[in-house]
Amino acid sequence: MVRANKLDLARDAFVNDRASSVALVEDMKAILSNRGVSVLQLKDQARIEQITEVAFLKLVISWEALVERTLVLYLMGEEAGNGHRPDILVGKVGDEERAYKLLSGDLDFNIEKKHLHYLLNSEEIVKVANFFFGNHCYEIIGEKFYSDLIRYARYIRNHIAHSSTSSRTYFRNTTDYFIGRGYTGTAGRFLMEPVKERVGEGFDNKGWTHFDSYCAFFASLAIKIAPGKNE
Repeated sequence: MVRANKLDLARDAFVNDRASSVALVEDMKAILSNRGVSVLQLKDQARIEQITEVAFLKLVISWEALVERTLVLYLMGEEAGNGHRPDILVGKVGDEERAYKLLSGDLDFNIEKKHLHYLLNSEEIVKVANFFFGNHCYEIIGEKFYSDLIRYARYIRNHIAHSSTSSRTYFRNTTDYFIGRGYTGTAGRFLMEPVKERVGEGFDNKGWTHFDSYCAFFASLAIKIAPGKNE
């Protein structure tokens, strides 16, 4: 029996979580539709917005878990399904505990209680990857298009997670970027808004919402940082 590739398993876990996030939103829509009520009614619309926010948080957490897992596995010398294996500049690390301590810069890092703090910060991810690896697959995350969208995902996540002056300001910057000035709705409503203009790869203006587009965006990035056999 062929041994399961750990990078493939990490990507598959993300793909399954992403599908669960999508299903969460679609199931809520179906339930309301089966009740014979319009999803545009305020009460029902609010429920969909709240569910979408939860689904987006789940998507982002799953993406962070994938980035963390791939960094650890590559530092331990594992290779992706297509054979990609970054050159390890510090020497192969033999166990997860040491890998986490190196990647976090914290000698007291506890893998049961902590996680790497920079997983939605493209600049930090690339900086860490450049320090530990040569010829690695994280450079694409540092490209402006990808970096901007990951940064905006962080702003949306923060606005959902807590209400503060800074989170509201950064969320306003996000909506200004995607749909123009003057948006005053919730994060959930924004995520369910159709994309008005084609932003770039992974986003579409043919009926996709911002939530749909972010699901596709992170899925495309997952393949790039943990490519399978045929990628």
